[in-house]
Amino acid sequence: MQRSDVELFSISLIGSDNIWISGSYGTVYNSTDGGNTWTTVVSEVFDNKYFQGIQAINSNVVYATGGYEGSNTRGFIVRTTDGGQTWDSITPTDNYNKNLWIGITSSDPNNIVIYGGHSHYMYSNDGGQNWKNDSVPDTGGTGGADINCLTMLDNNTWWGAFDYDYIGLTSNAGDSWDKQTSVPPLGMWLLGIDYYDYNLCVIVGSSTSSNNGKIIQTSDAGKNWNLKYETDAWMQKVSFIK
Repeated sequence: MQRSDVELFSISLIGSDNIWISGSYGTVYNSTDGGNTWTTVVSEVFDNKYFQGIQAINSNVVYATGGYEGSNTRGFIVRTTDGGQTWDSITPTDNYNKNLWIGITSSDPNNIVIYGGHSHYMYSNDGGQNWKNDSVPDTGGTGGADINCLTMLDNNTWWGAFDYDYIGLTSNAGDSWDKQTSVPPLGMWLLGIDYYDYNLCVIVGSSTSSNNGKIIQTSDAGKNWNLKYETDAWMQKVSFIK
């Protein structure tokens, strides 16, 4: 029986018809008719997991990631290669699941990044056959700021929104990162990021101490960020219609 207290965290689309949604209590939904009808996707590997992020690479390959219910210190990654009929767990080397995973992004079927707690991420450039463990240095906080949202402009250029008002940009697939300067009000988690092109990008954030948020924008590739809107609501996601 479906729980009534499920929280839904993430959505991913393939074309206009195939939609995937993930949430708490191991919840994954799929629609293949543009959202008119929905199927609850079931697997034993979903038990006691909550999936903060889901990414459909194509109609067959879908990743979901997050952690264990009741714990925010250990991550979990699952993948299907047959459109959701069967699912397998991915266990990174060097105990890299010790950090909570928050999301997945991809620039094409080969280049995939899974990102999350304490600035940690995993990168594959061969369609998930092999993974490189890495982290963004000097992001602040104890053990590094969480990567809350990451977007890939191409295989090499990634833009990230972090805790503690940290904005990170890499142009060489994570070999090095440039810190960009956020704007007041500061002291926020930056939770959502999306780009229109290599110059125009928008980030939304939420306060760590009160119920207010902000929208900031750059039109020069992050050399300058400008406050566009301050609100008494938490801002969590942003998306361009391209």
